[in-house]
Amino acid sequence: MNKDFWTKAEIAIKRFWFKITGQKRKYFRVGKCLRCGKCCRNIGILLEGKKIKKMEQFEELVKKEPEYKIFKAHGKAQDGTIIFSCTKQNGNLCSMHDKRPEICRDYPDLYLMYTGAELMKGCGYTLIPPYDFEEIFAKELKKSEEEN
Repeated sequence: MNKDFWTKAEIAIKRFWFKITGQKRKYFRVGKCLRCGKCCRNIGILLEGKKIKKMEQFEELVKKEPEYKIFKAHGKAQDGTIIFSCTKQNGNLCSMHDKRPEICRDYPDLYLMYTGAELMKGCGYTLIPPYDFEEIFAKELKKSEEEN
């Protein structure tokens, strides 16, 4: 079986699961890590749901959650968000993979996507809406016809 078949099957299963469980999500994640290491070199970190733009905010986060001390600032995005990298990256691999923090385990975190972050180019993951366009359109059209 080819990769496209399994990706389509995974999407179909997840969309079905969202329907039967009634979950309300904007996206779900499919795919797998390709071990390119790009996500470890360009990390956006949130504090209380907001992007970190000042080192004081990061220091506050490290006091609350010491596992974040493995990240170091290395630049800023256009919106002023501080960009971090991981000090535990060895080539493209993580030297503490089995004990990596939650932010790494959850990548790509769907909440970050809601804040405007994007997946790194070439990432093996894809974010998919839980319903396809045709399904949403048909549902809205039916609703509109019933109202008239």
